[in-house]
Amino acid sequence: MMKIIFAAVFFIFCINAKSQSKKEIKDLGIISIKTVSHINEKSSYIEKIEKYDAEGNLIEEIKYYPDKSIKSHVCWTYNKNNNKFTEIHYDKNDKIIKKTEYQYNEGLRTSKKEYDEKGKLTEWKTYEYTLEKKSQ
Repeated sequence: MMKIIFAAVFFIFCINAKSQSKKEIKDLGIISIKTVSHINEKSSYIEKIEKYDAEGNLIEEIKYYPDKSIKSHVCWTYNKNNNKFTEIHYDKNDKIIKKTEYQYNEGLRTSKKEYDEKGKLTEWKTYEYTLEKKSQ
């Protein structure tokens, strides 16, 4: 019975931790969240580890297979306005397999450039906005 209660409390905590907003993560001072997958009462594994900066931005996420090998590894950086600046995907040996860079103007994303493992530009998107004029 105690195991069931513990598992239920742990499950609720994990759901609540994941559902935390960026503001709550910042206000609570959360620096990492570890998600553990329970296969049965005797077997579990770390499914995912997420790390956050002082502003509540997700800066690293590592996902694992049940055999503890790395499924995916992604890191992010942010500019002074907390807009995503870079996103880097790594292979299981920590070698870059894809890098994405973002640019902004007045808080609006203006471009997204993707590079392959050799640093070659593979995709480039630009964004144009039409804004509604507000009456004064």
